[in-house]
Amino acid sequence: EDYRAEKPIDFEDGTAAICKHGVPSVTRAQFALSKFKLKIAAVHKYRPHPKGDYMIFTLDPASSNMALKYAKGIWYTQSNPDGKEGHTRVWLLCELKVSRLLPQWIVDYAAS
Repeated sequence: EDYRAEKPIDFEDGTAAICKHGVPSVTRAQFALSKFKLKIAAVHKYRPHPKGDYMIFTLDPASSNMALKYAKGIWYTQSNPDGKEGHTRVWLLCELKVSRLLPQWIVDYAAS
């Protein structure tokens, strides 16, 4: 399922999409990753769930760089963790693959 085939979400001011809690959505974001401030773009697919909402992310195929070859993961929110009413815990699980050209010490440093 390619995000580029989906209908665009209305924009409030031309810079941010209007997304609502509990409504599935697909967004794209650019941000700086790791200690090296490597700029990447990711596609986020938000899915609500009764036991905690989650968002699957992948690298945006329209954006590429020399270091990061693959990334996929999930952001998961847990409401009221450990019985703490009004709190939210955010979990991140991901898999990354980097270029073989990167020295192992740089990969280890970024992962620490």
